[in-house]
Amino acid sequence: MKQTKWFFILMAFVLCLGGLTACGSDDDPEEGGGGSGSDVVNTDAARYEITDPNADISFIELTEGGQYFVGGDESDYGAKPMMARRAAQRAAESSDDGLHYGDYTKGANGEYVLNGYGTLVITQNGETYVVKITPNGATTTKSYNARKVTSTVAASATAKKLCSTWKFQSVAYSFKAGSYTVFDFKANSMRDLAVKMKEKMKEMSKKNGEEWTQEDEDSWNEQITYAYEGQPDRLVFAASGSMYIRFGSHDWEKGLWRVPSGNKLEIWDWEDGTWTSDVFVSIDDTALEEGSSESTVDINGNTLTITQTLRGSEGGVIKESMTYTK
Repeated sequence: MKQTKWFFILMAFVLCLGGLTACGSDDDPEEGGGGSGSDVVNTDAARYEITDPNADISFIELTEGGQYFVGGDESDYGAKPMMARRAAQRAAESSDDGLHYGDYTKGANGEYVLNGYGTLVITQNGETYVVKITPNGATTTKSYNARKVTSTVAASATAKKLCSTWKFQSVAYSFKAGSYTVFDFKANSMRDLAVKMKEKMKEMSKKNGEEWTQEDEDSWNEQITYAYEGQPDRLVFAASGSMYIRFGSHDWEKGLWRVPSGNKLEIWDWEDGTWTSDVFVSIDDTALEEGSSESTVDINGNTLTITQTLRGSEGGVIKESMTYTK
């Protein structure tokens, strides 16, 4: 089949399913990541960076949504593209890149119960914190020196509302060329969206008198299979400026976020070392030529909608929205 501009737009999107691509790196921006501020929904929520050079963990984070994250060696994360890291994970039969996670509760004595991991006790001595962890089934306690990470940027009302754990509900995707709507899809999963894209491409191929080859069929079937793995099922936004994404494959990835103004959303691009509004997909010169991108959040009660709008220099507009609930 002839590789039209529309085909490239769709393929670029499908290949970036589960966009929100975020991974750790040693090249972090300023402390706190310009995140959502120190005011938190849950007063127990905090991030503790381990300062002991020989420690076997790098951080512990208690989030506003009631989840905990314990990070291993930061070199596990690296700034690799998501698909490359997924391939490495499958080869190593590992699914979490050394990141432990789960729900936490607070015990009667002030200790935190990290479900599936152990108990946590945090004490403060001036600017220094001591983090003590007793792993499940262990009789000894590990002790680490740590520093508490807080943001230096005042929290906006939108950022405060965003600090929570969100569950994927649906996705919408449209492409307009001037006043003409080329595509307008809505689906309850990334897989269903990819199926609709494939059928639309086959329909367009037939109308244009182009051959739909077995290679086209196999390529789209591969993307459909991958689509659920790359679906961002859970989003966790923490007041420290950290964010965590769990995909359909149950892999977690971590990154940084901020709301620079109003309801705009940006994430940290580890490869370029800059903040970017390309939350879902980046503009492809082949698809839209050069243009602009903007991502916004809309929070209505317990519903979150993240929308990325890509505007091409030739009038094309791609809009993708993902809806989440608490």
